[in-house]
Amino acid sequence: MFRKQSLVYLLFFLFACEAAEETSSSDGSIQLDHQIVDQHIDSRIADASVPFADNGVDAQVPERGVCGDGIVDDGEGCDDGNTVTEECAYGEAACTVCAADCTEQSGETDVCGDGTVDDGEGCDDGNTVTEECAYGEAACTVCAADCTEQPGETDVCGDGTVDDGEGCDDGNTVTEECLSGQQACVVCAADCTEQPGVIHACDDQQRNGEETGTDCGGPDCQSCFDGEACIQDRDCAGLHCEAGLCVDQLVRVAPAPYARALRNPMKGLTTNGVNPHEWANLNHVYIRWNELEDREADGIDRIRWVTEQKFAGVAERNVKVIPRVYLHWSRNDQKYWPSDMVTDDYTSEQFQRRLRRLIGRLGEVWNDDPRVAFIELGIFGKWGEHHSPAPEPFMQALAGEAFAAAFPNKHISVRHAWREFEGHDFGEYWDSFSHYDQMWPHGQQVHTMNERDDRWKRNYIGGETAYDWGNWEQQPGTNPTDSVRDPIHRAFIINSIRWLHCTQLRWIHAYDANDPLAQAGAEEVHKAMGYRYVMEGVEFSPRVTNGSLRVALTIRNEGVAPFYYRWPVTVYLLDEQSRQPVWQAQYQGADIRTWLGGEEWTTPDWIPVNHWSQNIVENRWADTVLEWGLPAPLHRIDERFDVNLPEGRYLLAVGIPDPANGRPNLRFANGWYLNGGFHPIGLVGVGQQAGGPLPADMVFDDPFFDQSLSYGRD
Repeated sequence: MFRKQSLVYLLFFLFACEAAEETSSSDGSIQLDHQIVDQHIDSRIADASVPFADNGVDAQVPERGVCGDGIVDDGEGCDDGNTVTEECAYGEAACTVCAADCTEQSGETDVCGDGTVDDGEGCDDGNTVTEECAYGEAACTVCAADCTEQPGETDVCGDGTVDDGEGCDDGNTVTEECLSGQQACVVCAADCTEQPGVIHACDDQQRNGEETGTDCGGPDCQSCFDGEACIQDRDCAGLHCEAGLCVDQLVRVAPAPYARALRNPMKGLTTNGVNPHEWANLNHVYIRWNELEDREADGIDRIRWVTEQKFAGVAERNVKVIPRVYLHWSRNDQKYWPSDMVTDDYTSEQFQRRLRRLIGRLGEVWNDDPRVAFIELGIFGKWGEHHSPAPEPFMQALAGEAFAAAFPNKHISVRHAWREFEGHDFGEYWDSFSHYDQMWPHGQQVHTMNERDDRWKRNYIGGETAYDWGNWEQQPGTNPTDSVRDPIHRAFIINSIRWLHCTQLRWIHAYDANDPLAQAGAEEVHKAMGYRYVMEGVEFSPRVTNGSLRVALTIRNEGVAPFYYRWPVTVYLLDEQSRQPVWQAQYQGADIRTWLGGEEWTTPDWIPVNHWSQNIVENRWADTVLEWGLPAPLHRIDERFDVNLPEGRYLLAVGIPDPANGRPNLRFANGWYLNGGFHPIGLVGVGQQAGGPLPADMVFDDPFFDQSLSYGRD
């Protein structure tokens, strides 16, 4: 075999030499072209694998062995078919592997606890111990013994297990006290250390131990009285614990309702101008723009001066106003632009700038003025009623933003609230309320708006009746007297008031006050509008116990809308003789804006007609029963008050004061009434004095004749 291989190599060499070409070098010597030699050698080597046909000898040249070919050759300790140094299988503590150079070596290990996060491990913190959360941690994630992340066990004070560093652990973080009568004790404190417990008794004027109230209730102290805290019936002297309070000793009364209408603030009939009226305590005031400023140089003091002229005397008469600024009344000679502005201009840059300034100044003067009830966004069109012409959309946006910014403390209304000045939750002043021709195109739109977003629950619906266009004689009647005197017209208007949740109306106020039937009908219309809060039930403590008095009221709104400002419901203790308040406190949780009445009044029967309004309502309103789809709910307020008065007996009363001067003003529709806005509901004793219901022979005042109310300053 050795001879065959030598012969082959010799032949390769001779063939290569024969094929080589000679080349001359620069020194004249002969050189072989090594490129040609290499090519011939390569080809001969390639051919050397073919057996020689002439002698039949197998002259194939074997390949030279290499590391990684899977065959253990001379000089290799191993060969696993690759040149990669593997690691031990995961979890093996030790192993021998075939290295990249085909030598056997100790393999690297991958095990849980080696501090390296390997494939299949969620964590590796260098050990195989499942730790716990640090003391005090409510929750944590730890690396477990099997290198997976798991919720750690917690050690906290209050878990019921005494951990290292804790002197005790009674399953809570409350420092208990000694039981009543104990002279000393050791308790487990809030920080899980043992401490001497607080010693207390049933006369230390503190609520402690197992007492449910201050020095009362529980197994060791006397029973608690009315309004004091309890857990079970035996904690109470009256053996009745209700919602955590002893209640059996409360006096329960039902104040008599009041049948007539009330001359209450910010509701009902509204006069044109600041004029006296038997029912109206709202006055509507038109103001021309050029009265407030006639030139750009006019300052805000002119607006203040005009305001005082327009609103003079209203606070003393307990009247509030609804102002509207306008530019055009009706005729062409009734236009009131400032002298340095262009008449009939509603859109120019100058107009926009001056409008913003005017609205901002009005806000400075009127926003916190208690004489202003509501604001009507007039300005545009005839009478400021947003027609002839209607405001452009971009001017609606400008004016709406400006009014909303200037009057954050007032409610604002516009003429077509369902389609104009959108995005501000403005109320509605309908300038032809209940009009035969506008019931569908306008009344129905207001109703739809109310259904869509409950607008009436947050802002008022109002306006005026109209007696100067279209088929007004059909509805609301030929004139204001006809509207309130005629039962058909009156019923139609009252149904409209309930259907739309109307708070105030004017023009209809101008009925003949010397006509008894008109007077009676006007009272019905006035009574139907806005809110009408009735106290249906009262519960109160007949005696101040431990300086505490509890008073609960149950109220129903028999009206059609809420009161739209948060005036405080107040409890008074009056001197029995003078009937003047000696103590008062406000309910903290009462919000009379949320005292809603009934909802979903019967919708009128619409009759299609060949007329621009598409539908009309006949005088009968509807054939179905006229009622609220959702009857008025009850509203309850129940609070305790701290009382510090000399021993004696006092008259308990409630009222709703005007924040302008803090005196009672808004009256409940109850006959238990005293002049000055007070509603007496019972007697309350302080000290040893006993209280109870009002005396059976007590004489009340009639709120209709009370002329003492005012929100002006003394």
